[in-house]
Amino acid sequence: MDHEQSILTEIKHNLDDDAPRLILADWYSESNDPRGDFIRTQCQMASLDWDDPGYEALQTLNETLLAKHRAKWLKALPKLAGVAWGTHDLAASRSLWWAGRTYFRRGFVELVTYQDYAAYRKNAQAIAEYGLVTHPQFLNMNAQAFEALKREPAMRGMSHRIWEANTESFAHFACREKLQSLTLEECSLHNAGLSRLMEIEFPALQVLDLAYNRLLFSEIDLTQWKSLAKVQWLSLGGNDFAERFQQSDQRIADIGLAAIRRLLSIPFQNLFALRLHSSELSAPYVSEIAAAPSLNRLTELDLSWNDLSGESIRELAKGKFPALRHLHLGTNSLSDPAVISLAEEPSFHTLRRLNLRDNPIGDAGIEAIAQSPYLSNLTHLNIPMLNFGQGGINALIHSTTLNSIRYLNIGDIELNVKTLNDLQRRYPRAIVRKPYH
Repeated sequence: MDHEQSILTEIKHNLDDDAPRLILADWYSESNDPRGDFIRTQCQMASLDWDDPGYEALQTLNETLLAKHRAKWLKALPKLAGVAWGTHDLAASRSLWWAGRTYFRRGFVELVTYQDYAAYRKNAQAIAEYGLVTHPQFLNMNAQAFEALKREPAMRGMSHRIWEANTESFAHFACREKLQSLTLEECSLHNAGLSRLMEIEFPALQVLDLAYNRLLFSEIDLTQWKSLAKVQWLSLGGNDFAERFQQSDQRIADIGLAAIRRLLSIPFQNLFALRLHSSELSAPYVSEIAAAPSLNRLTELDLSWNDLSGESIRELAKGKFPALRHLHLGTNSLSDPAVISLAEEPSFHTLRRLNLRDNPIGDAGIEAIAQSPYLSNLTHLNIPMLNFGQGGINALIHSTTLNSIRYLNIGDIELNVKTLNDLQRRYPRAIVRKPYH
């Protein structure tokens, strides 16, 4: 135990260095403790690009180890009133369906959520003794909490939600030069505030979430933000590409397409994930996305809550996305012909996770997915709130291609006992029934 504590102390003093973590991993492995493999796996994942050929196998091992041992590892964490370990779907988790899971980073729980500033003050000493928190966030952000984060030198990721961000203050953050993840979601952020943020250099920034603000991209030039070209995970959903008041439809289209064209002209060096959900995008926008050369390393694309149709799928198939693994198309206007087009498109053979929730898709669309040779690598299929029935369920049961499925969310569709048992036998431990997930 003394040896373990001495290595843990070394890790706390060198949060950005994997070497002491790997020493501890070896020590655990010598005792047949699975934490050794877990720490080693997460450190390897953090060192690889998302489109690296070895990343997916490590991610699978990571999920397997978490499923088996997460509950036990969580019991060792301090029990603190007003504090939750992880619990939020952080951008850097690199996964579509991790909401509600405790966030481990390089082998340890480094994300902590405070109920409010009082909980932070009350538990500051215990958190300092734990010494591994690099991603603190507040459920109820206020000026005092913001100032507290400003003084945190160990912070590597910040989640700043539901409170108007004072963006110029980020220039004075103790962690600014090492900040890797910045989430400014639902902060009533306007273009003026974003312009002030763009004047600040974030040399280590990899993850940026600006979703659900009041940004109008047609009136701000994101190409001027030097830090943006280095970002690996980018969420701009829930904002506008064109002003939609007092404009003709054609004028809106012209302005919006010019704005997304300018955004996609940014010379992204390693952009692996792009989220443009809830942005009123249609087929012409998808055409611009498909043609953007700087997106050729994407592994994750989120176009949910837009106005996509069959034409949009055909335009997306024209893109060169050789490493695309996660495709999120929930809550659009995709009907059976659109899904049939997707299922018949060889370029989608790289997909591992496909989210189609809340679309007008019936039995024919599900049958196309179940029979597609190009979707045989899917591990996650999310299809709640669709219009399919017994025909679609039978197609899933008798599919000879969907042999890699580990997560199948069918929502709250009514099934008799025999059908449910047949489905569960076909996909052991994969069936999920959450209608709104």
